[in-house]
Amino acid sequence: MIALSSTLTTEQKQAALNEVLASHTFARSEQLRSILKFICEREMAGQGSEINEYLIGVEVMRRPPDYSPNEDGAVRNRAYALRNKLQEFYTQENPHAQVKIELPKGSYCPYFIECGLPSDSSPVLPALAPFYEPLVVPAPDADSKIPATPASLTPPLARSGRRWVVSLLVFAGLAISVLLYNWAKPQKSALDEFWEPVLESHNPVLICTTQPVVYQLTGQARANLLIRLAAPVAGKEPNYDLPPGESLRGEDVAAITDQYMGIGTAHATAQLTGLFARMNKASQIKIGNEASFADLRHSPVVSVGAFGNRWTMSIANHLRFVFEEKSIHQRFIVDKTDPKTSWGFEALPITGKVAEDFVIVSRVFQSETGEMLITAAGITQYGTRAAGEFLTNPVHLKQFAHQAVAGWQKKNLQIVFSVKIIDNTPGPPTILATHFW
Repeated sequence: MIALSSTLTTEQKQAALNEVLASHTFARSEQLRSILKFICEREMAGQGSEINEYLIGVEVMRRPPDYSPNEDGAVRNRAYALRNKLQEFYTQENPHAQVKIELPKGSYCPYFIECGLPSDSSPVLPALAPFYEPLVVPAPDADSKIPATPASLTPPLARSGRRWVVSLLVFAGLAISVLLYNWAKPQKSALDEFWEPVLESHNPVLICTTQPVVYQLTGQARANLLIRLAAPVAGKEPNYDLPPGESLRGEDVAAITDQYMGIGTAHATAQLTGLFARMNKASQIKIGNEASFADLRHSPVVSVGAFGNRWTMSIANHLRFVFEEKSIHQRFIVDKTDPKTSWGFEALPITGKVAEDFVIVSRVFQSETGEMLITAAGITQYGTRAAGEFLTNPVHLKQFAHQAVAGWQKKNLQIVFSVKIIDNTPGPPTILATHFW
């Protein structure tokens, strides 16, 4: 039995909507629940024809009144995700729903479709016309001959069998159509699945970065350095080291706290903002101490860099894999469940130039801030740059997904990997450890 929206009561439609909103499939899809609730309530109020992309953008996704759907495709992206979520819900979590909600392609008005079976769960077939009219045959005389049954009068049992064959063929055709649709529809990549929970937030992504303190020479010490650089030695690189015996006083050094960013952090931040732009997701960068804890409580956060980023080192320090610093030359990634397991450096050069680096990427749905937290950091700037590439490269995330546990898309996770550094550039990642919960 299939019935369209017009034959269903408001109570039936509301019950179908409540089933979806309370489902496990939509549990972490706050924005999709809001969109679905908005369009279904409009349809139940008889305003389905008024639903459009602009209305959803302004009323649900908090776009400004001058928002232009032609320039911002966020609503279209969310509608595509909503269709996939609805299909996932009715295919996996509630395949026997009595009333299903569909969002047709090219439309923002939902359809409510009744597709439940009768109480005995037997399939309902279309009503069939009588196979033949009753044939009244007069009683034969003793001398009369009974004529042979005309060939055109097919026995009812044979006709019934043919009709069942036709019905089976129809059902088989429908099943094949469903399989072909599932095969042909666009599949979400591992990149989309990793970032989907972030995209569902109403608020912009907050990217928090490190901001190192840079010490510069000033006064007479700077004047002496400039004199040496003005007369370079032929065939040699400029030498910025102080000559033996030359000493510095406190007034010769100035601390610059708010003007510089590490190269690895800059690379990763640029890659992430570019990704969010392609996904039509707003983002905001907070450098160093610009971000307060209050800021982190209202947006999903991507914390870039480790040492020097207080958010990576504080709100992520209760996770399994953490960064640990014994001295400026001894920096490690440590497994807190087994402190003997670690990766890092016992003698890290002060220049930070290494042949290999180690990285942590984390994704936590409910961090200490109450919002989603993603960390992307290496022990040195090379690893931080590699973390940004890992999180924005579909190939890297696809390789990770092949090794991940089932259902990783909805789990908290941590990934530890290493990268080789060749000519100051990190190579592809080698996953060393993972943790899901």
